[in-house]
Amino acid sequence: MREMRKYAGRVPSPLSLEIKLSIADSDDHELAGEAINLRSALLGLDLDDVALASSPTPEGAKGDAMSVGTIVIALANSAVLVAVVQSVRAWIQRCGGRSAKITDGERTFELTGLSSGQQQEIIDALLAKADTPAKPIVEP
Repeated sequence: MREMRKYAGRVPSPLSLEIKLSIADSDDHELAGEAINLRSALLGLDLDDVALASSPTPEGAKGDAMSVGTIVIALANSAVLVAVVQSVRAWIQRCGGRSAKITDGERTFELTGLSSGQQQEIIDALLAKADTPAKPIVEP
């Protein structure tokens, strides 16, 4: 909770992240179930959107094909980013063989086996892209 306060004064700016989960020796059904579980946990955070990713539907198929194990989130406020990374890291640590990557469109960060210092470096790198310096409000 203390880390979240460190970023509470940042200027809101939109940030979209893709979280790709994987589990060693699992099938698509198990991975999809775990993605749904993590999505449910992320819904408890103050995110603009949390959705399971879908991939382009093959020609002639009905409905959307889910990109198994991928969650897409949108944040309007970077203060919650710390909680997102902590939630994904907790999911990884619950069972062996789990890993996750967070992509911000340009860069991909591996969250598996991180120390708290490495986790902080990833959060700082994502925040550097998401945040802009505050500008004073000038009234006419």
